[in-house]
Amino acid sequence: MKEQEYEWLAISKTPTFIRLQRKKSIFLFSLWVIGALPYLLLILAAAYAPELLRERVLGRMNIGYLFCMFQFFSMIGISIYYNHRTSRDFDPIIKDFLEKIHSREAL
Repeated sequence: MKEQEYEWLAISKTPTFIRLQRKKSIFLFSLWVIGALPYLLLILAAAYAPELLRERVLGRMNIGYLFCMFQFFSMIGISIYYNHRTSRDFDPIIKDFLEKIHSREAL
């Protein structure tokens, strides 16, 4: 069976593909900022306010440990949100777009 060939340059210039790429780029950049900010804040706090991170909260638990635990759980939350949002917003658009490509309607 002959493999179907696609005109990738024409596909990349379709309005649906451009809109999808722009929407995904904005979404991923915002998630990157939300995810990277706590890590950058930890570095800044360790460099300029180490005494703040050493402040004890519960027994031997200090603010530095709590901040690291917050980062861990926030990344889990971001990944759950990413999965939910892509399933709801991007997957239907991609599915329709792929159907149009396979039937050559998009070109």
